[in-house]
Amino acid sequence: MERYVSRNEVSLSSPETDNGRKKGRLLLRDSIILDSEDGQGDVGRMGIRDHMDGLGVFGTLILRGTLFDALGQYFIDEFRLLPRIGGAKWDASIEGPKVDDVEKKRRRRQKQEAEDGLVWTAAAVRGCVVVKFGAGEVEGARRWIGGMLRSEESVERLFGERALLCLR
Repeated sequence: MERYVSRNEVSLSSPETDNGRKKGRLLLRDSIILDSEDGQGDVGRMGIRDHMDGLGVFGTLILRGTLFDALGQYFIDEFRLLPRIGGAKWDASIEGPKVDDVEKKRRRRQKQEAEDGLVWTAAAVRGCVVVKFGAGEVEGARRWIGGMLRSEESVERLFGERALLCLR
């Protein structure tokens, strides 16, 4: 494969119509363009895989709406708590047994992320939360997204335990 292009858009529709079509206000456009071009204008010498830094799978999760507010905030909060370059721990004042259990679980997850070669980011954009992730293998990505959704618990609470069967 020499090129892969993906585009996701989230629009807020309005009751107004223009020639029978609903008008919508674009809230978010997420594009991914993977190209085998090597930066020198030469196509085909290297495949897309050679440009992916070991990532065999990538994905985008876009969350919007009141049903997903807590889940979106969970991703934002967990991303903020990831270790940063420099390693200073500024939140060392947090104490308590419940926090300790949560922190142990978080560290186990982060260790698994490192083993799976998983990288991710989360950002709030115009009322949406966009989570982008990549991993060396599909299994690592499946394990991570399933673990995050189970840990936060709202998907299972709202849609039932069967909603997460595909992530086991």
